[in-house]
Formats: sequence, structure tokens, C-alpha cells
Amino acid sequence: MTEEEISKAAAEDVAEFIQKALYQYEPMLLGSFMIIQGLAIFKSCLSKEDYNDFCKKVYDDRFRIKEYFLDDE
Repeated sequence: MTEEEISKAAAEDVAEFIQKALYQYEPMLLGSFMIIQGLAIFKSCLSKEDYNDFCKKVYDDRFRIKEYFLDDE
């Protein structure tokens, strides 16, 4: 598989997991734990400086994030 195919498959798997998990858990609870786990992964893979740069980039781009449309809204 190419890098693009791997990325697409991973994105689809994550989206499917989120949809299934939202049937069981409140969106705020699920989102909170997803952020915590995601940051833990990045913190484990990056140097302290790169992790801080990553967190700054996420914060700086916070208004570029699109809303996740929930089925029940």
C-alpha cells in the first residue's frame, strides 16, 4: 500500500470507530479521551521541543477545525 492508501484506510477506520463509539458514549466524554490519548501518542513519539511545537501548531490552527456533525443534532 502507498502512504496515501494507508492514510486513507487509517482515517476511515478512525471515523468508523468514532461513529460506533458515539452510540455508547456522550460526545464530550469520547472527544476528551480521544484528545488525551492522541496527545499521549504524540508525546511518546516526539522530542519535548517537537511536542511543544506540535501543541502550539494545534492551538494556532484551532479555528481551522471543522465541526463534527453528530447524528442526533
